[in-house]
Amino acid sequence: MHFKMHFQCVLMLIFVISDDSLGFDVRGPSGPLVVPLGGSAILPCYVETPLEEVKVVWKRTDSETLVHLYQDGESRPEAQHKDYHHRAHFFTDQIQHGNFSLLLENVRAEDEGVYRCKVYSQQLADKTLVEIKHVECLLVSGSDRSVSAYDGEDVTLSCSVDSHITPEHIEEVSWRKTDGDILVLLFQNNKTFSDSSDERYRDRAELFTAEIPKGNFSLRLKSVRTEDKGVYMCHVFAGGLSANATVVLVQLDSLGFDVRGPSGPLVVPLGGSAILPCYVETPLEKVKVVWKRTDSETLVHLYQDGESRPEAQHKDYHHRAHFFTDQIQHGNFSLLLANVRAEDEGVYRCKVYSQQLADKTLVEIKHVELLIVSGSDRSVSAYDGEDVTLSCSVDSHITPEHIEEVSWRKTDGDILVLLFQNNKTLSDSSDERYRGRAELFTAEIPKGNFSLRLKSVRTEDKGVYMCHVFAGGLSANATVVLVQLGFSSWHIAVLFFCFAAGSGAVLLLCSLIYCRSKNTDTSSIIWTLQVSLVFCPNICMFLAFMLWGFTEGSLHETVTCCALYILRPVMLIWALRYLKYLQDNHKSWIRFFRITHELTVLTVIVYSVLFAYGWGISAHDTDNGRRISSGMFFVFVVLSSPLLSKGKSFFHFHLSLSV
Repeated sequence: MHFKMHFQCVLMLIFVISDDSLGFDVRGPSGPLVVPLGGSAILPCYVETPLEEVKVVWKRTDSETLVHLYQDGESRPEAQHKDYHHRAHFFTDQIQHGNFSLLLENVRAEDEGVYRCKVYSQQLADKTLVEIKHVECLLVSGSDRSVSAYDGEDVTLSCSVDSHITPEHIEEVSWRKTDGDILVLLFQNNKTFSDSSDERYRDRAELFTAEIPKGNFSLRLKSVRTEDKGVYMCHVFAGGLSANATVVLVQLDSLGFDVRGPSGPLVVPLGGSAILPCYVETPLEKVKVVWKRTDSETLVHLYQDGESRPEAQHKDYHHRAHFFTDQIQHGNFSLLLANVRAEDEGVYRCKVYSQQLADKTLVEIKHVELLIVSGSDRSVSAYDGEDVTLSCSVDSHITPEHIEEVSWRKTDGDILVLLFQNNKTLSDSSDERYRGRAELFTAEIPKGNFSLRLKSVRTEDKGVYMCHVFAGGLSANATVVLVQLGFSSWHIAVLFFCFAAGSGAVLLLCSLIYCRSKNTDTSSIIWTLQVSLVFCPNICMFLAFMLWGFTEGSLHETVTCCALYILRPVMLIWALRYLKYLQDNHKSWIRFFRITHELTVLTVIVYSVLFAYGWGISAHDTDNGRRISSGMFFVFVVLSSPLLSKGKSFFHFHLSLSV
C-alpha cells in the first residue's frame, strides 16, 4: 500500500515537471516600481523565447480594469478603460520578439497599485505581476501659522521639500511676495542669484546654505520693515513638476493695533459661501475698513462712517460680499462672500484705519472646488423596445439650484436629446426623434442626479451620449456609450409563434381546400384539418401574446388579446359543417358556451382591463374635462353591453338556422 502511494506521488511529480517544460515563463520586474508623477513608466513583461498567436491582457488586480489588450496581431485601444486612453501603449514592434511590456505615460497618483500581465499562446497561458508602489509627488510645505516680527528683527520663513527628490535634482526655487508678485530671492541650478532680487530685498534675503542638501529652502529675512508684511510664496520646480507653499508674515507695530486673518489659505466650494476672516483683539473707534483684491486692486467692499457702502463695490461683488455689520463694533471686520465663483481665487487685503493708524491682513482663497461630472464607466446595453438609464451625476458641493443648464446630446450628429435649464426640463426643444421618449428622474435632481431615462430604445439610438453641465461660469461633461443589442430570445420566441400561426393557418387552409376539391366532404381528414385550423393558429397567437406581455410588461393589452384568442376557437368550432362528429353533450356545451359564457367572460375581462387602464390614466390626469369624458365613456360601455349581448344572440340564432 505504501509502495503504491509512493509510486503515485512520483508519477504526479513527473507529470507536473513535464507539463511545465511544455509551457513558457512570463517574467516581470525584480521589485516594485517608483515612478515620477506626470512622467512615464515602463511596466516590464516578457518571455525568453518568442511566441506565436499571442494574446496579451494587462489589467489592474484590484478592480480588474482593462489597461490594454493585444489580440489578433494588433493592439486594441478601443477596449481600454477610459482612464488609460492615450496613456498606455504596447511596443508593437517588440511583440514578435517576446516583449509585452507596457508604456504608461503621464503617471497619476491613482496609478499606484498592482498590474497583471497575462499572456496566452496556443492554449497555454502564464502571467506576471508589476507593482507601482509609489508615485513620487513633489511636496512642498511651509508654515501653518503666521510668522510675527517687529521692526528691525530678523525672521525665518519656512519652506522644505518633502519628497524623494534629491536637492541636486531641484531645478529652481523662487521666493516671491504675492502682493505685487515681487521676487525676493532666486535659487537656480544649485546657485543663489541675489542680484535678481527686487531692490527692496537685495542683501536682506538669504537661504540657509548648510540646510539646502536636506531639502530645506527656508528664507531668512533680515531687518524686517513695516512694508514687508504680507504673503510669501516658495515655488519649487523639479523633474517637470512644480509645487509651492505660502507663509504669512505679520509685522507688529507696538504703538498701533494688530489686524489678524486666517492661519492659512482657504479652500471653498464653488457656488457656496466663504467667510474671509479679518479682526482685531480690542474694539476700535471711528473705523474704516477696505477690502480689495491684491492682484487688481478691485474694491470688494467698503465700511465707512459707521455703515457699509455697497454702492462703492465693484459690480462683480454686488449682492455677494457682505460685512457682519452688527459685529464691526466688536472688532470683527470679516467678509461673507456668497455664491463663490472660480475667478474668486486669489489674495484679498483687509485694511483697517482708525485714528490715523492703519494695519492690514491678507486672506488667500487658494482653491475653489471645480465642477465634476461623472457618467458610467461601462457601456450600457439594451434591446429593442426596452427602457434604459444613462448615468450622469454632479459630484461636488454645487447645489442643484445653482446649476444653470444640463444638456444631453448624442455626439453622432450633435443631436439634442433633452435640455434642463433654469430648473425646468424643456422637452419641446428635444430633437423629434427623442421627443416624448427622453426624461430625467425629477425626484433625483435635488441630489445632483441628472441621469437620463430613454424609453422604447430603437436600433438607431445606439451611440455615444454626452451629459454637459454648466454652473457658476464652469462647465464639465461625461459620456455614456449605449450599445443596442437587437432582439432578445423572448422577442424571437414571439416572432416564432406569430410566424407559426400565420404559416400554419395558410398551410391548413390550403390543405382543406385541396381535400374538398377531391369531394371527400365526409372524410374525417377534413374534420381534423378544420379542427386544427380552428385551434392551432389561435393557440400560437395566445402563446405569442403571453410572451409579448412578459417582455413588454403590457398587462392590459396582453389580458385582452389572450382572452380573445383562447375564446375564439369555441365560436369557430360551433360554425363548422362537421359539428356532427362531436358527441351530443359536447355539442350542447358548445352551443351553450358560445353565446352566454363567451360573451360574459370576454366582456368581464376586456371591460375590466379597459376600466383599470383608464382609471390609472385618469388618476394622474389633471384635466377634469378628460376625466369626465372617460367616465361617461365607461358608463356608455356598461349600458351598451346588454344590447350587444341580445344582438349577438340574435345573430347566432340566425346563423344556426342557416347551418
